[in-house]
Amino acid sequence: MRSSALTLLTIVFSMGILSANASPVPATDILPSDKCPMRCSWLYQPVCGENKAGKQQTFTNECLLKTHNCSFPYDQYKLVHEGKCMGQ
Repeated sequence: MRSSALTLLTIVFSMGILSANASPVPATDILPSDKCPMRCSWLYQPVCGENKAGKQQTFTNECLLKTHNCSFPYDQYKLVHEGKCMGQ
């Protein structure tokens, strides 16, 4: 029983750490839709994207950047580099 409680506590603690590294992009902007049924991990591997206006945005990972592009065809971001955008 004690081992199960320790395992559960470890999982809950790990989830808290991962959620602390949440994406700067609001979750409602990157959820899959019927048109864009992409299934992305929330694994924090940040990438920097840039739109046509030169605005840079950090995404949690490349899959979420692609999901954003599918969901918002008028606001496309291209991958600039791995890692956070400068100043974010």
